[in-house]
Amino acid sequence: MRQILTILLILAAASLSAQQTLSGKITDKKGDAVSFANIYFEGSYDGTISDTEGNFALSTDLSGEQLLTVSYMGYEKYSMLLHLNGKDTVLAVVMKEQLSEIDEVSITAGVFSASDKKKSATLNSFDIASTASAMGDIYGAYATMPGSQKVGEEGMLFVRGGDSYEVKTFMDGMLVQSPFFAKMPDIPTRGRYSPLLFSETIFSTGGYSAEFGQALSSVVDLTTNGMETDNKTSLGLMTVGATASMGRRWENSSLAFSGLYANNALHHKLFKQNVDWIKDPVMADGTLMYRVKAGETGLVKVFCSYNFNSMQMNYDNFEQGTMDPIAMENHTFYANTSYTGELGEKWLIKTGLAYSKDLEGITYKEDPINTTLSASQAKVVLTH
Repeated sequence: MRQILTILLILAAASLSAQQTLSGKITDKKGDAVSFANIYFEGSYDGTISDTEGNFALSTDLSGEQLLTVSYMGYEKYSMLLHLNGKDTVLAVVMKEQLSEIDEVSITAGVFSASDKKKSATLNSFDIASTASAMGDIYGAYATMPGSQKVGEEGMLFVRGGDSYEVKTFMDGMLVQSPFFAKMPDIPTRGRYSPLLFSETIFSTGGYSAEFGQALSSVVDLTTNGMETDNKTSLGLMTVGATASMGRRWENSSLAFSGLYANNALHHKLFKQNVDWIKDPVMADGTLMYRVKAGETGLVKVFCSYNFNSMQMNYDNFEQGTMDPIAMENHTFYANTSYTGELGEKWLIKTGLAYSKDLEGITYKEDPINTTLSASQAKVVLTH
């Protein structure tokens, strides 16, 4: 019995001695911390992320020569070959910003033109879905980019010290007036639109085209999907609601519809919340996209969406020392039609029409506050 116990103790000691911890801090050339960077060993499942101050700690059972990699959006990938011998190691990683070539800027007849993609961050739906902490939100993914900041629990996008309204969202070149869901005090919001609706999203923190002149600090440019590839129908059930989508493809046109209903009542019963809800959040969403070819090179896109959300809670009015009831109900409609095609042999034409209407009703205690925001836009862009 003593021999068996001795053998077990020796094996346990050998196991403990084989494990080692790598720790350290990740910064850029200026000495600023790089938060939420990915740290991992190539070819293994051992990895972690840095905290808000750039610090990290990674425990591993690997031994011998191993390639440690550090990666983060906007920075060059950092790799180093380490010899793991069971001893704890402290590292100081300095990452370099990733530089992108900027095309030459030409100014002609008062029109500024430049290649926005060369100096912008471009993500597809998979990139957004796989971004840590984004939770499938377009703006949550771009909030991890250099130049953007997270302000409290707002959930909106803030860039280079600017306010959220200074970041403008465009869909197929047309302005989106209300890109975020309506929000309540101390409750974070998120973008209205699913990343699955877009083939490409571009985030530019400066130097964008004069076409986006309404923006002050940044532009989020969304490109909706093109023609449907085939016929498809899908249904989804979740603990918080249900989803449905349908796509139909014809020879020269396609139609796609998606809908969502979400109710957080069951989720809040299963998981205790810090918010005193009177009425659990409810959301409904519907989107329609129609595509039709126009001639040999032209394409007409029609996008329509409707969003509804409502909730009611007791708000902690710490100044008065009371819990005040506050309710919110929001209806938003957005329609966008665009055409892109060739005009002769040397000209490209892009035209569009957009209309949006946002109805928001907030009741604080017994005082109602109703807001209506309507906007329309027409645009013609000719490129030689």
